[in-house]
Amino acid sequence: MRIKPILQNILLIAVSALLLVSCHDKEKKSDESSIEEACRFISEVMYQYYYWLKDLPETDYTKESDPMAYFEKLRSKDDPFSYVSDKAQEDLASMDGDSKDKGWEYSFLSLDNNMYDIVAVVNYVHKNTPAYAAGVRRGDCIIMVGNEKLNRDNYGTLFRSSSAVYKGYRYNKANGGLDPIEFEITDSQNTKNAVSEYAIFDGNIGYLLYTQYTTAFNSDLDRVAEEFKAAGVKNVILDLRYNLGGYNDAMRYLCSILAPKSAVDNEDIIIWFEFNENLSRLNSYKKENNADRFTKSVKTNLDLEKVVFIVGDYTYSSSEATVIGLQPYMDTYKIGRQTGGKNYTMMVFTPEDFVDRRGRAYFDSSINNWLLVPIVAKYRNSADYTFVSEQGIAPDYEMNELDYDDMGELGSPDEPLTAAAIEYIKTGSITPRGNKSATLRGSRELKDNTKRGYMIKRFSLNEQ
Repeated sequence: MRIKPILQNILLIAVSALLLVSCHDKEKKSDESSIEEACRFISEVMYQYYYWLKDLPETDYTKESDPMAYFEKLRSKDDPFSYVSDKAQEDLASMDGDSKDKGWEYSFLSLDNNMYDIVAVVNYVHKNTPAYAAGVRRGDCIIMVGNEKLNRDNYGTLFRSSSAVYKGYRYNKANGGLDPIEFEITDSQNTKNAVSEYAIFDGNIGYLLYTQYTTAFNSDLDRVAEEFKAAGVKNVILDLRYNLGGYNDAMRYLCSILAPKSAVDNEDIIIWFEFNENLSRLNSYKKENNADRFTKSVKTNLDLEKVVFIVGDYTYSSSEATVIGLQPYMDTYKIGRQTGGKNYTMMVFTPEDFVDRRGRAYFDSSINNWLLVPIVAKYRNSADYTFVSEQGIAPDYEMNELDYDDMGELGSPDEPLTAAAIEYIKTGSITPRGNKSATLRGSRELKDNTKRGYMIKRFSLNEQ
């Protein structure tokens, strides 16, 4: 069941007097500047839906001159995720896997204990992207952009370049040495399929690398599930190590493919939501009415016995909800690193979402380029369990892919974490594997605070 915003019959219920429109307000609005209108949009959404409502300061949006700064004034110190943007269409496209970039995922590590010299290690390259076309491979190490060596002061700026020449080295498995590499890569618009890699190992162990929760690729999930079903797969390795999150409708769909048939048939709760104190008083926002449940609409249910998750610090939000949401219903096991940590749900609001009872726009069209994505709830599984957001979810067996000179190919049974998952499914235990690359790649990993996981509910006036 989807989260129900406080709009019924396209009319806002009076939780906040801010959202009641009068003729006088409509006349006044036509004279407001786009800056003031953007601040009004931010104010009205935050003072109704924001999870940390009780912490919001008293403000007057008409006295604000910078919408971005105004939002930061409202954002709780406990909230590193909510954001506002004046590039709505670009952001919405990115949420569905369509973005302008190079198409690679990477981690930054220091080359010395002083944390000054930096190396970027390529974790994954999306197919049919500029990086993929240039020949970049998983495990490649970048130490220079153009003629500048990466360091603590410049690495962020250099990696934001829309076009650049990247230089570094690649591990040579045959001789254990390092081969020089150089790539020229330019950003381009590309669509990344969330169903990135899949395979069947040893006849009945399924593997799926899933990189973003978006319903745009549910048909690809269906195809994979049908192949798994035909092969008699009863155990699946779900690789979420690079999945920052996404739409929870996609989370429901994936969980319903994997879960026991009885849970899907009963449409049991996967996760449910706790809202701010004002919303929680309304019947439409209580647990039984605001839970994501398994859906019988999936084409193929695998009725699995076991799921082994591969997770890491790029595993956020919808990915974490999948992990804890399936735990009450089946045998689960986690391999990798502690997850990023985000047990909150966000909603996407645009000014165009708001209309009055006659269908007239509530906000001026001059701010239709704005988008607001605040945290609106905390989620728990059907057993009322959640984790500490700042700590994430600890793995049952800890492994770091960056510890290996040969990081392996994703989708291969020889990739270190995948090999460990296969061994666990077969034997119930994992043999420790050797690590060597602390001297090859760096001494310490830099936490990338620009990552943003999100579990998004798209705001809609037509949701009932």
